[in-house]
Parts: sequence; structure tokens; C-alpha cells
Amino acid sequence: MRRGLVLLVVAGLILSGCSLFGPVRVGTRLANWSEQNIGELGEPRPRQLLIVDDAAWQQWLAEQPPEIRESAPDPDFSTAVVVAGSYPRCFDVSEVWDDGDGVLRFDTWIPRDKRTVSCAWSPVELEIWQVALAELGVERGEVRLA
Repeated sequence: MRRGLVLLVVAGLILSGCSLFGPVRVGTRLANWSEQNIGELGEPRPRQLLIVDDAAWQQWLAEQPPEIRESAPDPDFSTAVVVAGSYPRCFDVSEVWDDGDGVLRFDTWIPRDKRTVSCAWSPVELEIWQVALAELGVERGEVRLA
């Protein structure tokens, strides 16, 4: 009886798009630029930005410096969305997380062995992540940022 109940609960969580293990890392980093290498990254630099179609991508690109426009990837919006994120990079590591139900979050963290290092200045890093809709299990219109 208990085993059947556990299987029923697990099946319900899976079918509802919930995770038994909390947020899940998703996506692939397609590109990154640093103001250390190309100077100004342009304004505004969003902490995180969701781009769901090619028209929005082209509009965003048009507002970027030439170095970014000329080297930008060509995301596949037929099967994915894009998350752009920026942060002052010292020893930070970046990731995109699926919080469930189509909620994405761009986040950074510092590895434990680097947490005692104090950076007086850190160049801003701009990254482009592509997240497949199949990874999220939702439709394009259901994807949003945390």
C-alpha cells in the first residue's frame, strides 16, 4: 500500500512539472563577453533578461556595442529561449536554474575556496544562455524569470 502511494505521489510530481530535488541547472552558455576584453558592454546591463523570440533578440542586439553584435551567436528560437545575464566577475561561477513551472533564474556563486578573496574591482561579464523548451517541459509562453 505504501509503495503504491509513493509511486502515485512521484508520478503526480513528475506530471505536474515539479521536481523532487528542487531547482535544476539548465541551458547551455552560448557566448560571453567581458568589459576587461571589449571595454564597455553597453547600457543597460540587465542582471537577467529573458528573450523568447528572434524579434526580441534582434532588438536587444541592435542596442549592444559592435563587438557584441558582430560576435553574437544565432540562438534557435524554434526550440529554445535565451537568458542574458550580467554580473561583476571576480571568481564567480554562473548558471541558469529551472525553479519549476517554467520559472528561470540566472544566478552566480563563488566557490568555497575563493570566498576569502576580496576583489577591489571586477570586470562585468555578459553571458548568453540558451535553454531548450524540452528541458523545461513547458510552452514558450509559460517561461518567465524569477
